[in-house]
Amino acid sequence: MADEPAKGANAPSACASLCDSLKNEFSLDKAKLDNMTEKEYTFFARSPWFKEHPWIFFAWRTFALLFYFGFTFYVFLKDPQFFWVFLTHWQLLVVTAFFVHATVCTWYYGLGTVIGENVPDIEMKQREGEPTGAGRGEEEVEPPAAIQRNWELMNTALLLSFFVFVLYWSLIYSGDEEADIEHCGDENDPGYDQCVEDAEAEAGPPPPEFWVEDIFAHALPYLFVSIDFFLTGAPYRILHVLHFWVFFLIYTFFTYIYTGITGEAIYAIIDYAGNPILYAVPWLLAFTFIPASAVYTWFKWKAFRAIQACAGV
Repeated sequence: MADEPAKGANAPSACASLCDSLKNEFSLDKAKLDNMTEKEYTFFARSPWFKEHPWIFFAWRTFALLFYFGFTFYVFLKDPQFFWVFLTHWQLLVVTAFFVHATVCTWYYGLGTVIGENVPDIEMKQREGEPTGAGRGEEEVEPPAAIQRNWELMNTALLLSFFVFVLYWSLIYSGDEEADIEHCGDENDPGYDQCVEDAEAEAGPPPPEFWVEDIFAHALPYLFVSIDFFLTGAPYRILHVLHFWVFFLIYTFFTYIYTGITGEAIYAIIDYAGNPILYAVPWLLAFTFIPASAVYTWFKWKAFRAIQACAGV
């Protein structure tokens, strides 16, 4: 019985360790792209789940690349004029770019030792005043520029696909096809309300192919990127939210310019011309939802790494 308190002693220490890790995430050093260990560096090119069969991981990334390259091209061909307008399509481009870059990194850095090629060396470093890593793979390294760019793409793809997934299904998706009310005339015309009601009744649920495209565009990107994130366990830093912030602010100013020139809204929730107060919506999201998403993604990364530790990979 005397041993029982010791059994539960790990819970508070684990919680304290997690809290310390979270607090350390807000050190400005964590915003840098050269802040990783030798072991973490390898996660960008290889999966710890497939150490003995790295070709399986390469095949996964190749499949994801071909799938989203093909789907993005298909969406572009459907409406090339307005393809560049919607955030969903910007997301498809980012996710495709991530898998293109990640697949190349896996082939160049991850399969080098398997196919007999020389894997480019990584530069070991020890910052002045900092201790060297305690164990093998814990030394600080200066990753190649290609790995740093892959880290940026991963950070942006993770948060962007999550952003599109949550906001689309919670705020934009209606479950019905958009009613064709252009023929109903002006709102003040007699019979306008009845015409709109009839058009909405005729719209009904979307056809099956619409459902498939909807899921491919607004749900699977986050699933695909999350699967890749799980398979690698690549490091995630909360302050790397800056990468997505920059991307999001670029799109925000694009929506301002688009509405200012055309007078039309890209999405109803940012109909600036109809309600100028909505100019504040992107900024509200930038300082509430996006930081919360970054913290959520960090906890998800911690959970993935814990699963890897339990599985002994």
